[in-house]
Amino acid sequence: MTSTQNAVFAHLATSISGGFGSARSDVHFTGLHGGKFDVKGKHGAVFCLLSAKHLALNARFKYITFVLPPSDPRSVFLKKVHGSVLSEAFVTMIAPSQGTVRVHYTSKRPYVANVQVLTTTRILNETWLDHKTLPLMRFKKNSGMYVALVKASPVALNVVDGSWNITIYPGSYRLANGSMGRRIDVNVYRAHGAISDRITPHGLIGQSYHDPVQIEGNIDQYVPNTHGEYSTSAQGEGAIEGNIDDYEIKGTPFGTAFVFSRFGSLFPPRDVSKLSGKKLSRASKHMRGAAHSDN
Repeated sequence: MTSTQNAVFAHLATSISGGFGSARSDVHFTGLHGGKFDVKGKHGAVFCLLSAKHLALNARFKYITFVLPPSDPRSVFLKKVHGSVLSEAFVTMIAPSQGTVRVHYTSKRPYVANVQVLTTTRILNETWLDHKTLPLMRFKKNSGMYVALVKASPVALNVVDGSWNITIYPGSYRLANGSMGRRIDVNVYRAHGAISDRITPHGLIGQSYHDPVQIEGNIDQYVPNTHGEYSTSAQGEGAIEGNIDDYEIKGTPFGTAFVFSRFGSLFPPRDVSKLSGKKLSRASKHMRGAAHSDN
């Protein structure tokens, strides 16, 4: 690991204020205080995972058919799963005095990330980050903001704006013919700056930020039919406000507008009493973000 990558991980360790959420595998979500729910999404559609004061994180869903690994005891009777994964991530950040920063990361090219700095009318700068030759891009007028590709298992994209710390990892899943497909997994960390923000975040993960409890939503049970197959169907019911359609981003995948957008807007936290999901005490520090994996 290079000195630059060591510095990035050191900053990650000191900037996180305790909680994180995630979206992993097929697609299993964990809220910022614990609380699990599954979201199948729509094939090819982009949904907002985090909408905050100066940052938005969107991801594209992809429908797939996969098999469980042999190490999973369910694979004995469950031959195929028709589900979904995240295939691309789109981050939009506001860099004070510099413009808008857009970061694109795809499972097809996990060792590079595209970063653009732009105004409302033109692109000021475009850079391809590479985990070996150009792993880091800082924004000088805001030293707490950077984008980095760091060595992990095998690599990870780290996007930080002072209030939020996003880490995106490449992953894989097994097809019925034995070949492997590619996906991405996402961790959203709450950094110290988020505590002082007046704006309450939203998105599939972000909306749980101010919850006094963790909310358990609809979770796919992976019970096979007579052919040994299962089709996922959960869409976050019980754990999210509104329905999954309310989180879809139309037009550009870097868009910030959707029903519950908090990008530059001020709204009160959600009322968890209106959610139908099971309400539990907040997860311990060691349990937050734990994922139930299946591919």
